Amino acid sequence: MIIHMNDTFAAAKELALKLLSSKRRSSGELRKAIQERYNADVASEIELWAKEYKFIDDADYAKSFVFEKCNSLSKNYIYHTLTQRGVDLAAITKAFDEIAVDERKVLTKLFREALRGDYSKKNVLKIARSLARKGFEYEDIESLVYEYAKDDETERTIDFEI
Repeated sequence: MIIHMNDTFAAAKELALKLLSSKRRSSGELRKAIQERYNADVASEIELWAKEYKFIDDADYAKSFVFEKCNSLSKNYIYHTLTQRGVDLAAITKAFDEIAVDERKVLTKLFREALRGDYSKKNVLKIARSLARKGFEYEDIESLVYEYAKDDETERTIDFEI
């Protein structure tokens, strides 16, 4: 069903422009926001219109999101966030292919930054839970904690189990 330039489409287009001016959105986010006020046909037409005029580009959105978040979140977390935002799997995969992410390096960096010299069991468990919420695998967090505890150069001990 093609919607001609009528009052509903014009109003939905105004809403889309307002939404897009406040922050960058994926096509799924835009469609969902439009559907809150208008029917699915109008939302689909607005999505097509926004893509045609390059107001939204899921491939570019995914690439930017991965680039911004790859130093603070796991690949799994980024992947799930993008899928929840309606970005298609091909765009997400392409973004990860274009941007090399060393997840172990990110995990180590985040762990060391959060540790701040406090090697207490309570602090390390707090950091481990925080990293798990960011989507890092339990096994990776556990191995990092034990690897860090056995670091002979710093003479520190972390005596506990996660």
